[in-house]
Amino acid sequence: MLRYHRSYWKTLLQRGLHLVQLHRQDDLLLRRLHHDVFAQLAQWGPIPHAPIRPHIPVERQIGHHGCMQCELRCRTKAGEGAHLFKDHGIVARVRYWITHTACEVCLKEYHSFDKLQAHLRRSTNCREQMVTRPPRTTIQPGIGSRDNNQRRAQHDDLLPAQQAEGPRHSLNAHMVQLSHIMSSFMKV
Repeated sequence: MLRYHRSYWKTLLQRGLHLVQLHRQDDLLLRRLHHDVFAQLAQWGPIPHAPIRPHIPVERQIGHHGCMQCELRCRTKAGEGAHLFKDHGIVARVRYWITHTACEVCLKEYHSFDKLQAHLRRSTNCREQMVTRPPRTTIQPGIGSRDNNQRRAQHDDLLPAQQAEGPRHSLNAHMVQLSHIMSSFMKV
């Protein structure tokens, strides 16, 4: 291949080297910008007003979660999800396709709803096939609910997810295209 198409490979290598040079120039410009900004901030001195929440350590001020409607601030994403469900009725999209603790696509029993939800968030194949089905009208208990906690206490992680046997549902080409559209909608 190199013997007969030398000019093609030479052009590709030159383009690659040029791209590397451009990336290095961008990196240098970004470093200069940061250096100049930090120099200006050091020249002006400390900020005259206090941070928004001075009693919270700086490490914990990053990554706040909260409700835009109520202007409620939550410490964790789970707290935000619980608030959105209890006060506003907003449910995680994955829960619309859960009927019981087993995945209908790969036929694995997860013994609790939270483990099944985690599986559907991780498994692209199962999620894509689930979203092609009509959503359920009744929503099963979610992570942190009493029912789910009882299931977890009963199961107590004694067994891993168990593979079941039975017919697996297959998708036709039209449904696969629809699932790709819906998978971008389902990403959480």
